[in-house]
Amino acid sequence: MVRKIIMAGAVALCAAAYAEDEFIIKGVEISGYLDMSASVTESDAGSESSAGLDTAEIRFKSELADDVYIEAHVAGNGENDIIMEQAFVTYGGISNLTIIGGKFLSSLGWEAYHAPDLFQYSFSATLVYPGMQNGVGAKYAITEGLEVYAAALSSAWDNDDKDPEDGAFEGNVRYTGIEDFTLFAGGATEKYTGYDQSLANIWASYVLGDLILAAEGNIVSDWGADGNEGFGWLLMANYAITDKLGLTLRTSALTVENAAGTDITDLQKFTIAPSYALTDNLSFVLEFNTLDDSIADDTADTLAFETIVTF
Repeated sequence: MVRKIIMAGAVALCAAAYAEDEFIIKGVEISGYLDMSASVTESDAGSESSAGLDTAEIRFKSELADDVYIEAHVAGNGENDIIMEQAFVTYGGISNLTIIGGKFLSSLGWEAYHAPDLFQYSFSATLVYPGMQNGVGAKYAITEGLEVYAAALSSAWDNDDKDPEDGAFEGNVRYTGIEDFTLFAGGATEKYTGYDQSLANIWASYVLGDLILAAEGNIVSDWGADGNEGFGWLLMANYAITDKLGLTLRTSALTVENAAGTDITDLQKFTIAPSYALTDNLSFVLEFNTLDDSIADDTADTLAFETIVTF
């Protein structure tokens, strides 16, 4: 009940910031992207291939009043599935404080959620952080290079859950006080029947001229069941060979064991992905990755070509 009151009150605060007899939409900013790919995977289990549209997303953003914004993302794929991916209101009228309410993307993780923001085609082996979440959050800038974030959520890992009865929480601290260096530490926890699933996520990135380096560690607890514990990691380097041509190398892994000490997940992945930006709005990624699954005793090799159009 307390969580319901907190979340409802915070969303109401965002709404009250622009509640007037009449409000004027100053303008609607429209953007988005198309993500298309063709891939083939060879493994001990056989061969799989696919080609077509992975994601089409349109984003609408509008300033309703001073410091009050509303944003909605509509996404679909080649199978005609269309969803309201995100829809939220933000309020930034209080000094150093930004409040967000609605359905929005988790703050955790080095790797981005959307294709135009990734350095490569596929996700890493340690993809354990949440996606979209229903709830309310607040970000506060303590100093110019230090900010904190906290959110009360209906669920951390179930983006369709709107019931805050059990609830979940997410938070982080981000430090950018050193030029070209970012240090991030955060986590999420959610109550399930009989256990509390949690994630601790730490990553750092450093830009050295044309080279971007990143490292990430993930500690999971009660992962899917009581007593399941694990650790995942990622190392990545992206080098801009020219203004248009880049190369990404990435290695990652995830291991989870149950309460009896038996491994239930043991993944290792290596990725190499050259990319080419033909224009500011059209780019291509060619990727080869190999995924070793020790539990299934299988190795999968994937070759993929991706086309991304932004607007």
